[in-house]
Amino acid sequence: MIAKIEKFLRTYVIPIGATVLAYLYWQQHKCQSAWWWLVLVGAILALHYFFYFRKKPAREGIN
Repeated sequence: MIAKIEKFLRTYVIPIGATVLAYLYWQQHKCQSAWWWLVLVGAILALHYFFYFRKKPAREGIN
């Protein structure tokens, strides 16, 4: 059960939360260009997927 909750958090809550925080940051600083917002969101999501969805190396001798 805990694994399912963790997977839900990693898959949906963290990326959506990061996107919302990036949007609020963008609104606060009133950036005129949407490119900075897109770069910020892309960087957050790229880091998220790099750390949470990369494959772990298989152990030798264990099937």
